Amino acid sequence: MSDAPEVTRATQIGITWFAPAFDGGSPVDYRLWSDSATNGATYTTIIDKHPSLSFTVTGLSKGATYKFKVEARNKYGYSLLDS
Repeated sequence: MSDAPEVTRATQIGITWFAPAFDGGSPVDYRLWSDSATNGATYTTIIDKHPSLSFTVTGLSKGATYKFKVEARNKYGYSLLDS
């Protein structure tokens, strides 16, 4: 896995997201979640405390469908994670 999003390929995808509108006056980092691609109901953390607004996820299965979620975190804690 790398920090900069790369071209999407059969087994990797570059993901980017936007910073929160309000950071609470402190630095923000991010946690990226992915579903398991098998049942779509179980999300696991694939990266935590990531400082930038993009990431390249590798090691995906060709032809599988994935869903991703991102949480922002500042000194007060994590943002809400939509379900």
